[in-house]
Amino acid sequence: MIGYADDLVLFITGSDSEAMVAQINTAIKQIHTYLKQHDLLLSLEKCEAIWFTKGKRKNTPPAIKINKHIIQDKSQVKYLGICLHQNLKWDIHINHVVNKAKKSLNILKSLCRVWWGADPNTLLMAFHALVTSHLDFGAILIKPTNKKK
Repeated sequence: MIGYADDLVLFITGSDSEAMVAQINTAIKQIHTYLKQHDLLLSLEKCEAIWFTKGKRKNTPPAIKINKHIIQDKSQVKYLGICLHQNLKWDIHINHVVNKAKKSLNILKSLCRVWWGADPNTLLMAFHALVTSHLDFGAILIKPTNKKK
């Protein structure tokens, strides 16, 4: 289990999907009981499931349930600003980051004019804050992956 603020991730590893679903359902029941004892609730609409695989799945895994609510199985999810794909391909995340960086870069372009404009040192500081920060966030996860051929 990994948690950050009010975001919680449960993960199970294995090769038998039915056993994995049984383990995750047991963990969810325990978490649900704990939250109920402390007058807290899970937001069932925000709960998502993703199965990471090295290739195509051979079969559809059983449903993960919280009480009688079935958790939707997704091919990609977003957690703390990082887009995760079930095959751990990073194209979607990279496109998302590049688009965010381009928007920030467009703001800087508007501040950088020939006749008037911000001081170059100020622009450089803004560039690192607005553009580089988007490009650096989550990059540590992408580096060890295979290069696209």
